[in-house]
Amino acid sequence: MKPITIFNRLLSLALLTTALFTTSCKKDKDDKRIKEMRLIKLEESATSYTTFDYNSKNQVVKMTSNEGTIAQTFNVSYENNKPSLIKSGEGSMKFTYVNNKLDATKLFADDAQTQLVGHIKLNYLNERIDNMVISHLLEGAQEPTPIVKSLYEYYANGDVKKQVDYVWNPLNGQFKLSASTVYEYDDKVNPLLALGDAYTISFKAVSQHNPVKETEYDENNELSFTTTYTYTYNSNAYPVTAQRKITAAGKANSTVSNFKYTYQ
Repeated sequence: MKPITIFNRLLSLALLTTALFTTSCKKDKDDKRIKEMRLIKLEESATSYTTFDYNSKNQVVKMTSNEGTIAQTFNVSYENNKPSLIKSGEGSMKFTYVNNKLDATKLFADDAQTQLVGHIKLNYLNERIDNMVISHLLEGAQEPTPIVKSLYEYYANGDVKKQVDYVWNPLNGQFKLSASTVYEYDDKVNPLLALGDAYTISFKAVSQHNPVKETEYDENNELSFTTTYTYTYNSNAYPVTAQRKITAAGKANSTVSNFKYTYQ
């Protein structure tokens, strides 16, 4: 498998686990309910779904992604009750912490952690992620090169309000604005708070509540896409179904996807 393909696969999972390992440490009024109900399956169809296995401490120890006849499993190891390593058979991720917060995720092309292909660095402000820098080891380079930087703004309750993405311009050695996304939420429990977002239904940020609208703008601050979510909930205020509609600017038709949540 080509290094860039490995990097992209690992990056997708790393974005998921970054959300998992940074937001699951939040302490709020919904924390108790999140621990009581564990999301064990998130499905888009009978052949497209993700399952989650837990240990006795309610920690995710295995994630299995199924797409048709293709299944891929990610095994999670812990140290001091914090995720330390994820292995997939096609690559791995190693997590490091500073002051009890996730500091960086290293991406490797092998399970033995000998072939570095990139890393993700987190920077904090007032105990929240202020920005995230994704770097990729380019061919012939000694150290990973920054390729994407994301900045975050928050609502007073801690939900992500806005994400601003920049891409690296190698010509001038600076980041260039790429896109920005504004989020709106319901007031119900987000089960992905303990699992992350990008793995199955591609939420672009994980917060303690469920997103109901995402408005994405391009580098010129012109509307690109509008994404809306409609949910049904169980008696514990957890979503059991979700419908996602993605509408491109200037287009009448939307791309619609439906999802089902299963709990234990």
